[in-house]
This record gives sequence, structure tokens and C-alpha cells, in this order.
Amino acid sequence: MVGTIRRGTFTHLGLITVVRLGGCAASLPLLDGRAASSAFTDTSGTRLGRALATDMAAHPGKSGVHALSNPRDAFAARVVLAAAADKSLDVQYYIWHDDTAGYLLFEALWQAAERGVRVRLLLDDNNTAGTDPTLVALDLHPNIELRLYNPFVQRHARALAFLTDFARLNRRMHNKSFTADN
Repeated sequence: MVGTIRRGTFTHLGLITVVRLGGCAASLPLLDGRAASSAFTDTSGTRLGRALATDMAAHPGKSGVHALSNPRDAFAARVVLAAAADKSLDVQYYIWHDDTAGYLLFEALWQAAERGVRVRLLLDDNNTAGTDPTLVALDLHPNIELRLYNPFVQRHARALAFLTDFARLNRRMHNKSFTADN
């Protein structure tokens, strides 16, 4: 009985050690030397800036937000805003699926970048499984700045990553915003 308990204990400790060491084997890249990126402040010369100039003048120093509760309207607004942007798109998402809607929105961002719009995309890496090829293609575009919040070092073993780096990976970014021309 004592031998069985000890054997089970050593097996359990050995497994924990292997899992913890596996988490130490890979690390995130250093961010030294990466250029800082800030939102554009002067977007008065853009189509959206001109369209909202009267409202902005009536509320100086204030921000404007328009919440869309209907999912179809919200999706259509994002695509239209991407098409209307002249200078910048700042996009943050917690969940972005590799589905038709996700593909169409990636395409809208790509088309904006092709027109010379600076696209800054921040995604929570917790929900990007299966999108790595698309993310790499977007990141290679000179007008797209892609950042992953709290990225998984082990791209294909996310469950193992949670076991080895739970304290860090359990912190998620729940932001959802789509800002065109500031």
C-alpha cells in the first residue's frame, strides 16, 4: 500500500515537473526596439471627419460613441466604416472567429490597407486558434499593425500552455471597438 502511494506520488510529481519545464522552454519575443504606435489626432481632412465636423464642434473635447445592438447592423457598419476610412482604422476584438463574417471583415481591413489606410488590429489571442495563416498575411502588409494580447507561445498546444502559464494566460482583453479616422 505504501509503495503504491509513493509510486503514484512520484508519477504525479514527475508529470507536474515535465509540464512546468515545458512551459519554460518557449518564451515570448522581446519588444525592445519596437516602434510606438499612437492614434492619429488630426483627421479633420477625412470624409468621416468632415461628415462629423458639426457634431464635433457642438461638443468640443468630447468623444462620440454609437452603440449598435443588432448584430447584422453592427457588422454592416464595420464594413462600411472600413470602406469609408481615409486615414486610420483602430480595431480591438476579444473574439474573432475564422468564419464567413471574420473573413469578410479581414478582407475589409485588407482593402482599407491597400488604399493606404493605417490599420491597427489588436486581438485577444485566446480566440485566434486556426487563424494563424490569415494573421501572418495581415501582419506582412506594410499598412497593417497586428498585435496579439497575451499571446500563446505554443501555437498548437494551447491546453498545455494553460497548464504551464495559467497565471498569465488567464488574463484576457475583453475590449471590442472599431474606430475609423479617430
